[in-house]
Amino acid sequence: SSQKLDPGAGTLMNLAACYEKNGQTASAWVTYTDAASAAAARHPDWVETAKLRVAALEPKLCKLTIDVRAKVS
Repeated sequence: SSQKLDPGAGTLMNLAACYEKNGQTASAWVTYTDAASAAAARHPDWVETAKLRVAALEPKLCKLTIDVRAKVS
C-alpha cells in the first residue's frame, strides 16, 4: 500500500527485504530489480545494494525449462 501511495526506491528496497525474509524469492528478486531502476537517479549507492541482493537471490530462483521436440503447428 505504501508503494502505491508514495512510490519510491526506499519503499521497494524495504518491500523486497520483507519478501526475502518471508521466503518469497521470486517476488524479492523482481522487487530488488525494480528498486535498482528506481534508485538510479537519486540513490546510486542503493543501486549497488539492490544488484547485490538480485545476484544473491538468482541461484535460489526456481526455473522451468520446456523442451519441445515435436514440430508445433
